Amino acid sequence: MVAAVEVLFAGGGAPVFTVENVHAVMVSCGSAWSRETVAKTMLRMTRPARRPPYLQLERAGPDLYRVVPAREELGRS
Repeated sequence: MVAAVEVLFAGGGAPVFTVENVHAVMVSCGSAWSRETVAKTMLRMTRPARRPPYLQLERAGPDLYRVVPAREELGRS
């Protein structure tokens, strides 16, 4: 999932994306994840990350997500 989001940004994509955008990239890379699994995982990623790669998403609209800018936190290096 993180790699798919990175591919969207590397391709000059918009700063916001949908579940369908991420799912399409994952399928094109050979992933067998269903759209529903991607949607549930992205929803979970709106909560603060507890382990690497520390990617957190936020809702940017009813069907849109964006990456939360990285924040330095104590205990993470």
